[in-house]
Amino acid sequence: MKIVLSKFPQHVALREGEQWVSPLETSRYVQLAERFMPTTPKALAFVAGGFILETLFLLGWVMLRLPYHQVVIILALGMTLLYLIADVVMFLKTRQACMDFSGLFSISPLWGGTLVVLIVGAQLWIFTLR
Repeated sequence: MKIVLSKFPQHVALREGEQWVSPLETSRYVQLAERFMPTTPKALAFVAGGFILETLFLLGWVMLRLPYHQVVIILALGMTLLYLIADVVMFLKTRQACMDFSGLFSISPLWGGTLVVLIVGAQLWIFTLR
């Protein structure tokens, strides 16, 4: 695995032989991911990992009152909500998981849905700390 920040969308690429596979190659990526993360908890942690790290980073930034903490949480919360809306719209249009939130839900409606609510709820709570 490698983190790719230089391309849009930023993602974790998975290695297959000499090639790196991005999530844009959906079926191939899912097959590789299932090989690397064969259990539901591992798959949920992999998909939610970026949101969890972002939320912890935001909490630290706001709690420490680092410069621009108000701007940072507003931008981050706005991006999370836009991402959630885009994910729901794409899911309704295609009827398949397209992004991380719908991916979490497709892995496990109960636990994935719970993670989505916890992530968005935590960021909304952090917003109140600003």
